[in-house]
Amino acid sequence: IRQVLDSVMGRVLELKNEIVEKEFSEYHYMDDIIQDLRINPEDLEIPIPRYFIRERNKVLQDRERMFAAILNQMDVTDNNNWIVLSSCNAHVTLERAIKVIQVAERARQGRLRAKFMREIHRDSERQRKAEEQEAVSTDQAVVCFQKVKYKLLYPHKIVIVLREDKMIFLGMAIDPKRSYPCQTKLDALNNEANRQIRQDEHEDDYQKSIGSLIYQLREVEGSEMKETMQEQIRQLFIECRDATGSALIIAEKTPEELAEELAAKEEEDANKKPKGKEETKEKGKN
Repeated sequence: IRQVLDSVMGRVLELKNEIVEKEFSEYHYMDDIIQDLRINPEDLEIPIPRYFIRERNKVLQDRERMFAAILNQMDVTDNNNWIVLSSCNAHVTLERAIKVIQVAERARQGRLRAKFMREIHRDSERQRKAEEQEAVSTDQAVVCFQKVKYKLLYPHKIVIVLREDKMIFLGMAIDPKRSYPCQTKLDALNNEANRQIRQDEHEDDYQKSIGSLIYQLREVEGSEMKETMQEQIRQLFIECRDATGSALIIAEKTPEELAEELAAKEEEDANKKPKGKEETKEKGKN
């Protein structure tokens, strides 16, 4: 009978586990089943087998003695009001049960308050750390950025090196340590070097020819040009001196102003000459 009972209880536990997994709850509503089967809710309670209590009698007695010792240490007065628990044969007074319930409720409220205060403290710490991070100096921010960048770039460089080694191993790339340029590339490099050398030589010849031309102009034609310019300046000085006087030459005037003054002076001279002739004629008649 015990084996059958153990098997039935095991199957009941399996069904309980499946119901919990499907309904996602440890509490089940059997109202419809009770109504269909026309039974009482007490009939659904599974009684504890007697051999459970018999085999655990020693453990239950030890537990009862421990509870009694605890109650004696706490100086709990015994009254006639007892609560009998038939499942474990433990006797507890009504006052003791109320006190235990009150202690448990206060403990629950204390745990909730402690959890609430812990969350508040955690939020304040998180806010303080955020403010400290905002107040980080520029140097510290740069250091942090460099650390993160190094952590990201170092694996990337390693991957690039490994990929290049793999390509060299497969023969799809040339090892830079063993790579030799082809003859065409060498010829192109030599031609480029020779062309650069010739360009430098031609540039030197060009600069030398320019220097020789400048020297030739200064030595051969420089004296002639100097004499010609001096002669022109001397002739201009003489013409201006005869026309306007030496003071006008030194005066700071533009050529247009000098030309206007010369034209005005010539007109005045032309106007004065006829008047002088008429005066001489009138004197002769008289």
